[in-house]
Amino acid sequence: MQFIRDRYKLGHCYEFAEPHPPFAFDPLMSVQYYSLASQAGEPEADMALSKVRVSFHLAINFRS
Repeated sequence: MQFIRDRYKLGHCYEFAEPHPPFAFDPLMSVQYYSLASQAGEPEADMALSKVRVSFHLAINFRS
């Protein structure tokens, strides 16, 4: 069960680049780790994925 939470934490590290170094901002890596945690049943990862999806959608529409 601890590994599931660790995957969520890795997603958070990549999303917010914390601590820097060793983590740089990498939205694709954050989505990958959030997805792994979500598939394993971590509810906070579900929320993080929905937040990332909304922010990507807004960024894409803002550019258009």
